[in-house]
Amino acid sequence: MALELEQFLIQSENFIIEVLQKLPNAVTGAAIEAASEIDRRITESGQNADGGQLGNYTDGVYKQKRQKIGHTTAFVNLQFTGDMWRDVGVVASKTQGSITTATIGAKFKESDDKLFFNSVRYNDEILELNQQEEDNAAEFIDDAMQEIIDKNFGA
Repeated sequence: MALELEQFLIQSENFIIEVLQKLPNAVTGAAIEAASEIDRRITESGQNADGGQLGNYTDGVYKQKRQKIGHTTAFVNLQFTGDMWRDVGVVASKTQGSITTATIGAKFKESDDKLFFNSVRYNDEILELNQQEEDNAAEFIDDAMQEIIDKNFGA
């Protein structure tokens, strides 16, 4: 019985060490996936995190310019050259104690300015996750943690 308890304590210690080592990568991976999901949601459907439309293109020069080059004008998708969305990703990741956070944003100032401008213009936090994206990020992290549990305590 003492050996089983001792083995459990060793496994528990190994588990904690591995979680602390691998959690930052899992959080960063979840944030990378979330950034891709935000990009896809907005560019493909023009939806904000609440499920509404960011906006509509009004008749005018810009809408005509978009139509002329074959870009959608049915809804605002914040994509013209694609540069802004290519720059969006994980811009910071930090661990303090057992808390790890990752920040999604634009990697370059020009794209960060575009995100800010569009957030103000459409009165919307452009990079906000919707509920499904939050659930997917949590599942990504849960899967990584489950692998560690299975490894240390058996499937």
